[in-house]
Amino acid sequence: MKKLTIINTLLILMISLSSIQPLNAAIFTDINGTYIDLGKEKPVYGGGLTFLWDMPGYFDSKNVLFYINSTFAYSKKDKDEPTETVRTYIPTSAGFELRFRILQIPLYITGSAGAGVSYFKKEGPTYYGPYMDPSKTQTDTAFGPYADVMLGLNYVMYQHIAVFAKGGYQKSFFNENNIETPAGFQFAAGVRFALTEKYSDFGGINDEYEDSETANYQTKETNSKPKKVTITGFTPGVIIPLGNFKDMAKTGYGGMINLTRRNIFIKRFEAGIDTGFYHASGKDRINEGKPDYDRFLIVPILAHTGYKVWYKKGFSFIPTVSLGAAYFNSKYMSFDETTLKKTDTNDNFIDPMVKAGISMEYLITEPFSISMTGEYGMFIEKDEPMHFITAGIGLNYKFQIRP
Repeated sequence: MKKLTIINTLLILMISLSSIQPLNAAIFTDINGTYIDLGKEKPVYGGGLTFLWDMPGYFDSKNVLFYINSTFAYSKKDKDEPTETVRTYIPTSAGFELRFRILQIPLYITGSAGAGVSYFKKEGPTYYGPYMDPSKTQTDTAFGPYADVMLGLNYVMYQHIAVFAKGGYQKSFFNENNIETPAGFQFAAGVRFALTEKYSDFGGINDEYEDSETANYQTKETNSKPKKVTITGFTPGVIIPLGNFKDMAKTGYGGMINLTRRNIFIKRFEAGIDTGFYHASGKDRINEGKPDYDRFLIVPILAHTGYKVWYKKGFSFIPTVSLGAAYFNSKYMSFDETTLKKTDTNDNFIDPMVKAGISMEYLITEPFSISMTGEYGMFIEKDEPMHFITAGIGLNYKFQIRP
């Protein structure tokens, strides 16, 4: 109870920051979704809430923000099975965030470091030595110091709204017999709201740049409708399994082919279709009572939308969201310890799929461009989703060139 009281007290302090409005101060709040790899304790998923303050009385730079953050993350492994295990992870921390604008747009690189406390709870079957009793539930909890470091991108979209994505490393320092110290990578993406000051006053939207074009494209308006262009591209790359998918498969290799129509409906908006192929070698988990996975063949088919947020000196950034399905061919061997029988299985199935990411594109010479793409996604299964990251470098060809 004392542990939960401490966490609730910190949350109250976070909320109270929203009422702190010293002269020329800026108060922000972040709402985000998060993935946290806890190492041997497996990954958890959830959301976070952050309050940030530029503390003008202490710093002579609006690029330094003090923050308080709390995250609630949760996972349920082996659902509806005797080994079902539920994990809850609640880190709360305070620290500082630095931001630096890059290029000539309201796009910032952010770096942060924080420390605080975390609470962890694991509920699963009771074990007596090597023997499991699923009829009884064993609950283990831990509470201790916490620290993290993060690196990310923050893009100011409107007067009071920015979007961000970040990743880093976190660790809690526990000393419990039945809980492995939670430590691993974490990723978050969300929306930042300016509560007490506009980004135009804080250095963001509506800033004037070298080309006299504002970040929200409110200048250089013309009466002519932008001409639609069709772009095709091939992006070889990797697929990196996360969470429970990481327990079954190693990093895979392959690529994607896309066909995109740009400047539809409005300028810089695009939509298209993607397909491709990935091959990932499997992992042997026979000693854990799981199958020996040989390999995975994955064929995604997706529809995507995106928006070209900036274009200057050949560079552009294109956030995208994709939705579709993936065909899987999975080959594995299972072993029955009671009968000592081995069974080879060649399984075919289709899973819904969703992913989001950002692409940086550079125009080499009309009509060719190259792109670097990073995306986070999941295959949606009945028991629990399989998360992954994809990354690649591609070549694009534009069929119709704007005059």
